[in-house]
Amino acid sequence: MKKRRLSILLVLALVLQLLPLPAGTWLGVFPTASTSRAAAVASGKDGNISWSLAQEESGYKLTLTGTGKMEEYSSKNYSDDPRSTDYRTSAPWGSYASKIKTVSVGEGITDISACAFYRCTALSSVTIPSTVTEIGNHAFYRCVMKTVSLPSGLNRIGSSAFSECTTLTEITLPDKITTIEYGVFNGCYGLKNITLPVGLKSIGDSAFSGCGNLEGITLPSGLNSIGKSAFQSTFKDAGIDTVTIPDT
Repeated sequence: MKKRRLSILLVLALVLQLLPLPAGTWLGVFPTASTSRAAAVASGKDGNISWSLAQEESGYKLTLTGTGKMEEYSSKNYSDDPRSTDYRTSAPWGSYASKIKTVSVGEGITDISACAFYRCTALSSVTIPSTVTEIGNHAFYRCVMKTVSLPSGLNRIGSSAFSECTTLTEITLPDKITTIEYGVFNGCYGLKNITLPVGLKSIGDSAFSGCGNLEGITLPSGLNSIGKSAFQSTFKDAGIDTVTIPDT
């Protein structure tokens, strides 16, 4: 009887090995579900920078790695209709622009180029490494971050870099910034607090135009130039009627 049972068990074991079951199942070892919920969407390399796009629970995440400068980008019409207003970044990830919610820029990358995230209208979180020294023109135009942490080594923010980021509420500019260029925060209606660097020398045209909820701003004593319409329609909904300009 014992020999018969043993023979039956051996036959069953051989049969189970032939069945298309997941590896290890016939031994009583069941594979565990993957803990990673990210699914690869697209990837590539553009100049010095490799990029990958993954779909996570919260949305698409774009990861950039490499060293040195990014390629230069511009705004691009993604519609066949020339009358369309479907302009987004011309970067390789541009066709996914409206779905990207998170961006991680890796250490070693030295700039965020012009229009890199132009009209990434779902972008709510961005990580900028300490190696970045420059943010190009229109880089974050119409993104939806509430706050942005800028690295201390950043020395230039290009014109309209954060223009029409209407959900941006606060930001601190690093000490190496000496000029706020044209329209950098133009149309940032939700902006309430901004800390300017003590070494700031000039504020460009329309720099804070349309920042209607700005609750106040302290202009550094070394400031010597304020451009046209720099504060047009600024403070109007925050109940502030006056701005104190430094004597210098």
